[in-house]
Parts: sequence; structure tokens; C-alpha cells
Amino acid sequence: MCLLLYSANSIAVTGGLLESCLEGSRSQAWGSCERYIKEGGTSTAAYVRLAKLSKEKGDFETAKRLYERALQLGAGPGVSAKAKTTESLIEEQQWLDNNRSTTDAGVTASRADRIKCIRFSKIKPDIAHEACTRYLNSGGKSDPEVEKADKLAKIALGIAEVAEPAPTPALAPAPAPAPIRIVPRSLVKQSQLYLTRLGFNPGPVDGHLGTRTSDAIRSYQRINGLWVTGEPDVELMEHMRVQLARREETVASANPNPPSSTPERPGAGSTTQIDESVSDDLVEIRQQIAELVKLIKAGQSTPAKEQTVSGKVYVEQGERKALVIGNWEYPGSLGRLRNPGNDAKTVSSALEFLGFEVTTILNGSLGSMEIGVRNFSRGVKAQDTVLFYYAGHGVQIQGANYLIPTGVDIEDAIDIKYKSLDLSYIMEKVSKNIRGMTIVILDACRNNPFVSDNGPVRKGWAETKGPLGTLIAYATAPGEVAIDGSGDNGLYTKNLVRRMKEPGLRIEDMFKKVRVAVEKESRGKQIPWENSSLVGDFFFVLPNS
Repeated sequence: MCLLLYSANSIAVTGGLLESCLEGSRSQAWGSCERYIKEGGTSTAAYVRLAKLSKEKGDFETAKRLYERALQLGAGPGVSAKAKTTESLIEEQQWLDNNRSTTDAGVTASRADRIKCIRFSKIKPDIAHEACTRYLNSGGKSDPEVEKADKLAKIALGIAEVAEPAPTPALAPAPAPAPIRIVPRSLVKQSQLYLTRLGFNPGPVDGHLGTRTSDAIRSYQRINGLWVTGEPDVELMEHMRVQLARREETVASANPNPPSSTPERPGAGSTTQIDESVSDDLVEIRQQIAELVKLIKAGQSTPAKEQTVSGKVYVEQGERKALVIGNWEYPGSLGRLRNPGNDAKTVSSALEFLGFEVTTILNGSLGSMEIGVRNFSRGVKAQDTVLFYYAGHGVQIQGANYLIPTGVDIEDAIDIKYKSLDLSYIMEKVSKNIRGMTIVILDACRNNPFVSDNGPVRKGWAETKGPLGTLIAYATAPGEVAIDGSGDNGLYTKNLVRRMKEPGLRIEDMFKKVRVAVEKESRGKQIPWENSSLVGDFFFVLPNS
């Protein structure tokens, strides 16, 4: 009993350290990351955060070791690029140290200033700006690389690039200069179009590099292992273009008779059409958005949560809140899954359109999934309607269901049990102290190499029961395996999203329609399943909406 309590306390402490490491300020994160790593934590995000802090302090050797350890734990190719950059910084620093006392002081100092100016412009702009200034004032010939690096350092330091004012007293303080944007608006606008097509949310397509666009770019860069900058560049645009081309090939093979015309992008008087083919689901969502825009323009409000349905007044209390998790980048024998990433993005977009406040976690590690569930549960109120959706690897062990995170090495059932997230933990957290409705949707019964008839890991899900007011929907029957779709989405999720948007369907009737469609398309190989203890009605879209 004492051992169990110690283990539980240790897990709780480690989880708290990881949260502080990833979300705390620089001073808090430094100590928390070090303690988390000393406690044996295996989250690659913690190693990358501590490496970044070490690099900011100029300790490149420590940063290199931390990046290498993160790669050993399964970090993506983006970390490998950061490790190589750190190695080049170490070489430059060694050259500077070896040549600091050279007799030819003028040449050596000039070259050292040039190297510092160019190499440190993005990492330590204060040092870079001083070196650039010394080099440019040394009387040498003009150097475009140094001038460009000095400009970047000034931007990072917030120094306005204006001419020296005349030495006359100013009557009033000059207004702060506008932020300098060196990214062309046309490039930003094109990146916003690509991100929207790929299922991200960069905000309005207006060519403005705002917070939502930068966050969407960072998410795309992290998921695809690119250098995380938050700004569009040639490499990013080419990567997104290739991803769209691959998606077009998949859609073309799945839909041999594409629609003859392309729908207009919703907007005020816009006649610009999308010049590339898109998936049927995205077209349908955009058409519904266009219809909603027309309603708002006509002075009508969005549908109310209170309507008369079959002679009874239906009132939806509280708010709609959803937690969506999609995992697909699995290491080792589990392998990469094709559909869960697109499934999670598609479901998130559909739920947002249906009035849900959505929290989405993509390729979540054990720590990030725990933190995400905990933060989500804190925002749930008593009368809210809560929906949890998961796509990825999931297994049952001795009657319990486990969601397998990314970034962990799984060798046997013991690893699954202690390195995965228990479904019952999530259900208790998200439905804690609520009197509303809880909807759990699991599209996670994929084949995995640890399943055996005689071993503890069994195929599919174990049947789960929730508290009163809970509906649990499975992509397939308990003990069976779900089928991946031929397109971007899995067979179950594709039909789920389509039926969610049909007006006037009670949730039980909606899942019945999903079951009929999936059973028909799979020719009886996959039959969705639900367990329900609902005592009230719920409509994703009300009859008159």
C-alpha cells in the first residue's frame, strides 16, 4: 500500500514539474525542467525546453547534450536540425576563444565581430548588435550580410530604424514606431489559404500576420518536424504545397467524378474561387459557413438553444465544450497511423461550427495529454455539455481501456499500463461535478502488435460504463477492430461528421444513422456500438436551425 501511494505521489509530482517546465516563465522553467529530468522524466518537450534556455544563456555544450538526449527519446527531425545549428555555434565559439589573443588584433577582432554579428542575430540580439556596430564603424567596406544581421538584431531588440533626429528639444514624445513586418502580405495570404485547406485555423485570409496565423504556422511546423518560426517562408510554402498535392491525389482516387464547379469562398462580395480541388467534407463545411454568413447579413441571429420539438420545449443548459485528441506518429512497432490526425482536425472543425468550445491535442505525449485533460476539466461548469473524442492507438488490458500517447517506447503490456492514459481517468476528470451531459466518442481500435488471444492485451475496447447522463460511442463493437478509410478520414469519423450536421436528429438517432452507413460501407465488417445512460435529449443541430 505504501509503495502504491509513493508511486502515485511520484507521478503527481513529475506531472506538476512537467507542467511548470513547459508552461512556466524562464526562471520557473529552468528549475522545473532540471528537476523533472533528474526525477527520470522522459518527455522530449522538457529536454528541448531546457536546451533552448541553455542556448539563450550561451551554454551551447549543454544545449547540444540535451538535444541529443531528446533525439534518443524519439524527438522529431526538427530537434535534429536544432542540434546541428548548436554544433555550428560551438565551433564558432571555439574559434573565437582560440583567436582572442592573436597578435594581429585588428584583423582578428574585425573577423570575430563579423561572426558574432551574423551568428548571434537571432539567438542573442544584444551581443549581435554590439558586434555589428563595431564592425560597421571600423571603416571596412560595406557588407550586405552584416547589414541584414544588424537589422534583424535591431528588430528583435525593438530599436526603431529611423534617422538620427536633429539636436533640438522635442515638444512632445514621438509616438512609438509601428512594428516592422518584413514578410510580404502576398506570402502571408497564400500561407493562410494553404493552412485553411490543410485543416488549420489561421483566422481571416487577409494577408495580416496576426497571432492566429502565427499560431497556426507554428502548429503546422511542429507537427511536420519543421523549424518552428511562426512565419511563412519558401521552405514552408513548398512543404504545404506538396501536402496539398498529395491530398488532391488521394481525393481524386477516392472521387473519380469530381464536381464540375468549385464553390465560392465565403466573404463579402467575394468572387475569387479556389483554384484547387478540395475534399467533399471541406466543401460541405464551407457551404454551411456561407449559408450562416448570409443569415447574419440578413439580420437574423444564430439559432437559439430553446425550441419546441414534438410539442415539448427543448432547452439546452450551459455551454458546449469538447476535448479532441488525435495521435498518429507512433515510434517502433506501433508505426505511423494514416487517419487519426485528419480525423481529429475534421472533428474539431465540425464541433466548432456546431457551437462547441474545442480544445485540440495533436500527437500528445503522456504529459501533454494529462495536462490537457486537467486544464480542460477546470473550465467545465455544472450545466455544460461535454464531449470527448479520441483517435489513435487504444487497447484493453484486464478489462481496462488505455489510450497510447506518442513519444513512448512500448515493449509489452506492462509498458502500456504505466506509460499510457487510462480512459476511466479521463472520464472521471471531464465529467466531475457536472449535471449536464457527457459524450465520449472513441475511434481508436486499430491493429497493434501487442494483441494476443492468450496474453493480457486484447483486441479492441473493453465495454465501459459511465455515470448517469453519459453516452459512450465506439467506432466498432467491443473486442473488434476499426477500419481505416480510403480517403483522408477513417470510415467511422467520415460518417460521424456528416450525420452530426443533420438538423433535428436526436443523438441516439444520429448514431443509428452512423451505424447503418458504416455497416453498409464495410459490408458488415465494422459495426459501431454505443452505451447510453442519457436521461434527456440532445441535438447537435436543432430541427429549425
